[in-house]
Amino acid sequence: MTTRKDERRQISGRIQDVPQRTRCAAGLVAPGLAILLSACSPLLTFNAIVPKDGGTRLVVRDAPFGPDARQRLDVYAPASAARARPVLVFFYGGSWNSGTKAGYAFMGRAFAAQGFVTVVPDYQLVSLVRFPAFLQDNAAAVRWAQTHAAEIGGDLDRIVLAGHSAGAYNAAMLALDPRWLGPTARRSAAGSGWRVRTTSCRSTGR
Repeated sequence: MTTRKDERRQISGRIQDVPQRTRCAAGLVAPGLAILLSACSPLLTFNAIVPKDGGTRLVVRDAPFGPDARQRLDVYAPASAARARPVLVFFYGGSWNSGTKAGYAFMGRAFAAQGFVTVVPDYQLVSLVRFPAFLQDNAAAVRWAQTHAAEIGGDLDRIVLAGHSAGAYNAAMLALDPRWLGPTARRSAAGSGWRVRTTSCRSTGR
């Protein structure tokens, strides 16, 4: 026969077990969350959770414009390819020592939703390289966009450079200083003119 004292012991045992089980569950879940979050940058997390701009598509992924692993680019375009679209090359910021094209996928989609074929390149970062290596990489990405404009649905006569923070500096330097794209950069190989314009988006940080 179960006595009142035995019942109290059973209830007490259940109450003591609850924190123990909770601590065990937390001990298993918390490290998993920490690993998951540590693997994601804030921008990658942002890309994963925010709604995506509709009417766009990723048309090129990881196209090489040089031998280094960081010399790769992605291209986003409007879903409708009825006519050649203006090409926008977007350079992300990050003090020239951080950033990835994957982290700025949302910018590629946002510009594509507005009718641009959008090229988002990675580039080599300081401290592995020094100035002007990242400008040379960005120039190579622009040349890739010029060479492949027709293939990606772009209009060679309408190429725009845009950048955020440190990337805005990169865009301005390429557009204004002929050292990076050359004195004939405003003309295509076929001889038809094309223009490079700069849209510099400056944040409070670098």
